[in-house]
Amino acid sequence: MNFLKKSVFIGIGIFVPLIFCCVILELIFGSWLFEDKWRQTREINIIRNVKIDYDVKNIYGNKMPIVHYSRDANGLRGGCKDPSKIDILTLGGSTTDQRYIGDGSTYQDELQKLLSEYTDKNVCVSNAGVDGHSTYGHLATFKY
Repeated sequence: MNFLKKSVFIGIGIFVPLIFCCVILELIFGSWLFEDKWRQTREINIIRNVKIDYDVKNIYGNKMPIVHYSRDANGLRGGCKDPSKIDILTLGGSTTDQRYIGDGSTYQDELQKLLSEYTDKNVCVSNAGVDGHSTYGHLATFKY
């Protein structure tokens, strides 16, 4: 075989299996075979199923050096376990998200306590704030 035929043969031997592997990986990881209903929420920065401890001693002093930040499976903060039971849903950017305010200390938690005491019934206030979201981001959140 001359050099050109050997090069074509080697090229086909390398690229055909490589393309086949890429197609298989795309089928597996590209949501072609398995539907991922939460894919678009990740694209618009909705954080779900997370528990993070933040060291805030340089922000708030030594009063509370570590705060616990968590979001549930729906990307919400607060004590409302069932989304259908939410009475008030707060929306906004970083000031609503309150990344460095611990669970149980957000203004939603305080509002829930005050409203529950005032009305003598269990009021559920949930936090849907997303750090960095604009109006467009909030509209996309409702859509997805």
